[in-house]
Amino acid sequence: YYTCDLITTEKNIKTFEDIKKGTQFRLTRKLSTCGYLMTQFIMLKHNQDLKDFNYQYVGTHSNVLLSLLMDNHTVGTAKSTIIEKYKHLGFKLIDTSPHIPGFSFITNSKKIPQKTITKIQNALLKLKPLENNYDKQITNKWSPNTKYGAVKTTSDIYNLIIETLKNVDIPKESK
Repeated sequence: YYTCDLITTEKNIKTFEDIKKGTQFRLTRKLSTCGYLMTQFIMLKHNQDLKDFNYQYVGTHSNVLLSLLMDNHTVGTAKSTIIEKYKHLGFKLIDTSPHIPGFSFITNSKKIPQKTITKIQNALLKLKPLENNYDKQITNKWSPNTKYGAVKTTSDIYNLIIETLKNVDIPKESK
């Protein structure tokens, strides 16, 4: 799992209440979970609306962090797993989203037989790279989202995202 964390390097912003009109927001891509969607989720939790602030999409999570380091009076939202790699740069956590699944393998049961889906699922769930060196060798070059193993989840794990998408209208243009 990861969270979308609202962060800053601005010395005068210590809590959400310190975010004033005129504060600039830096977001990842428009359709990224940590872009507009979860930033607005956090804003609504504090009875604020991102539409009332100036925000800019800067691309990657790393670009959000770089923008916060370079621009005054800014806050941004980025993935907690990315922020963790750069925590030594002094980012301050203002607020965070609920946990979001890190990565999903999804199959199309209309195109792939259930027997094949079950075989793939069992093979992935059988791998224990954190406990077994042979499995670690197999997964070592996989992405960070998959190389540590897999867990089986149910579709309700996405309820937060689905409900948030119903309640948040992502504008076509940044402001």
